[in-house]
Amino acid sequence: MILGRMPIRLARAVVPSALVLGGLVALVAPGGAAGADGYVFSRTSSAQAGKVTTVRASVNYDRADPRRVCRLTARTPAGRSLKPIAKPARASTSRVGWKIKIPRIGPAGTWSYRIACPGSTTDSGTFEVAPARIKVGVSDAQFVGLPLTYQDDETYGWAARIANPSAGFEIREIDVRAVFRDSAGRIVTTVSLEDFATLTARETGLVSGRVTIEGEVPATVSVSAVGDVAKRQMVPVQIRDLRLVTSSDTPVSLSVRGEAFNVGRRAVRGAYALAVYDAQGRLLNATSVNYRPPVPAGQSRGIDEELGQGGAGTAARVEAFWPASPDT
Repeated sequence: MILGRMPIRLARAVVPSALVLGGLVALVAPGGAAGADGYVFSRTSSAQAGKVTTVRASVNYDRADPRRVCRLTARTPAGRSLKPIAKPARASTSRVGWKIKIPRIGPAGTWSYRIACPGSTTDSGTFEVAPARIKVGVSDAQFVGLPLTYQDDETYGWAARIANPSAGFEIREIDVRAVFRDSAGRIVTTVSLEDFATLTARETGLVSGRVTIEGEVPATVSVSAVGDVAKRQMVPVQIRDLRLVTSSDTPVSLSVRGEAFNVGRRAVRGAYALAVYDAQGRLLNATSVNYRPPVPAGQSRGIDEELGQGGAGTAARVEAFWPASPDT
């Protein structure tokens, strides 16, 4: 698909040439990549999904013909042509430009472009489109001290809910940051989880973990998360028969058992989050489980985790979230 055309204003003066995408400019010295008719092109390396990308090319030649036009074609990694969001505008000297918008859901990856000018002079190349990054909704961030028998008394469990309210895309490679502060507002420690989860369209999930803090007592925790916008492909993992098991020992030890069933068509990674709450919604215990075997499409994996002792209170419910993160 042709994205635009316009007459090129003639100029005998030799000027640098540039192709601009997403605000990134790469200059080429005159004649560095000139075609037979004196056209000079250059290339850039990247753009971002969801952004308006301006593509400009400066061309230099000696033949004075105002009817000459250049055409730009840009294609996605799958070969689909992208429509422009505005027609080319007349520019100074011999510069022509096109405006295109990379869709918010990409597709990310290697895009191609082709500029064709009179006299069979063409230039083609590729540029990388990075996924659009957006904030993930976070709520109900809590932490609790865990007097675990197999660890010291400075271990804390923490958890928060994360959500993707959109029905049009999923959020992948979610990075999570939990910041613990003392009563004076000073940072005690920070926990970072990279590529923690995928949230399918309109899905609410759980992020949790444990951290050991020495010498200071945290008073609050704040959790933030960002991820990549992606085309809808994954299906939520179903959690079945989830139950909380308490030991007959004193003090009581908590375990969680259940089953995760992958109803989708792609294997998902073996990582999930667990949290235990009392009847008022206060966090009593939490952990995250990583590096379990992936769950193939149409199959299930058992959940059987010993959490140990929890915080003060009576456990009333348990939540589990097994993200539908592709096993790549």
